[in-house]
Amino acid sequence: MQKRTIFFGVLLVIFLPMLVSAQTRHKGPMKASCLSYDCMPVEGLDLDGEQKAAIEKLDRMYNEQKTVFQSDLMRKRFELQSVFRNPQADEERIRTIAREVSELQDQCLAAMIEHQIKVRALLRPEQLRRWCTLEPCFTKDQGK
Repeated sequence: MQKRTIFFGVLLVIFLPMLVSAQTRHKGPMKASCLSYDCMPVEGLDLDGEQKAAIEKLDRMYNEQKTVFQSDLMRKRFELQSVFRNPQADEERIRTIAREVSELQDQCLAAMIEHQIKVRALLRPEQLRRWCTLEPCFTKDQGK
């Protein structure tokens, strides 16, 4: 049973970043966090050619960064879970890894906000009023 768990854990750590990066390469609209029904993702804002090219470049850079954060977060969460399950684990080690998870989440959120600020700078006022912002690269339920 333990060998099978380790095997699937290793497979998940190896293949999840590839799956995540494959999802971010699709041409569809990015997932948006819409607080109202009258907003839309940036792809639906009637962008001109220059805006579109600049935003696509920013999106590529952000998605690469986001994939690294997601991979690092998953690895740290597995490490934290492993330490919690270890009867000989030191409490300070648990706290240290938990702080590292929190720091990665903070870095991820900061990267998302920075990306949105850069996209925002490219949009016209009428586009800004209709724009739905992106969701962070992690959620509270992720990793549970």
